[in-house]
Amino acid sequence: MKRFLSLVLVVVTGILFAACGSFSRPKVLIGADATLPLFESYDPYDGLFYGFDIEVMEAIAARAGFEVEFVDVGYDELLARVGQCELDAGISAIAITDALRQQFDFSDPYYTAGHVLVVKEGNIEITGLESLPGMTVGTQAGSLSELEAGKIPGVDLNAYGNFALSFQELIGGYIDAVIADQPRALGYVNVKPNNLKIVGEVFGRLDYGVAVCKDRADLLAKINDGIAKLKANGTLERLVRKWVINRGQ
Repeated sequence: MKRFLSLVLVVVTGILFAACGSFSRPKVLIGADATLPLFESYDPYDGLFYGFDIEVMEAIAARAGFEVEFVDVGYDELLARVGQCELDAGISAIAITDALRQQFDFSDPYYTAGHVLVVKEGNIEITGLESLPGMTVGTQAGSLSELEAGKIPGVDLNAYGNFALSFQELIGGYIDAVIADQPRALGYVNVKPNNLKIVGEVFGRLDYGVAVCKDRADLLAKINDGIAKLKANGTLERLVRKWVINRGQ
């Protein structure tokens, strides 16, 4: 009888360890501001995330051997929660800046973009940066776009808490133009009811990186390894063509 009970105990213990083992590798929590269609969006009907950033992160995870779970949060909340390590990482067209490096770590760049000038569809006065002196221009405070806008002489610059507010002001006719990174600008221009257009040439440079909690050096190394592999095997270029070039222009 004792031998039988011992055998049962061994079997039950093995089952428990197997069950625990199946939960020993929790998914990596990735924040995403799902309001930038080319880069990330969320479909409430199927409960899935879509976009360039989403597929990039999934491809990185597949090659690095971990699973991800995306969490839809606002851009500012995303940055704060990664900085506080409530999220393991965040991907949402986040431009790498020295200021943000104080809050969290950045992966190597996975995409490079430039800034563009956005005006209302019927605007024929503003055709490029040379038309901006005397105009009121909006952008996001603390962004690289604000730094670029600050270099233009004679501009009445309005720096808002986020890009969404600056575009709302432009759509409402309260400012003359917005300077923003190209992918973010396309997200607003491609929504036809907004009646916006991009004018002039792309200028400046922004490198996008994955924001990573400073306590997750192991995850940062895996993400960087994944980005390197995606660049080497052409996956990253393919995803750029699929999401940014083919759908953005």
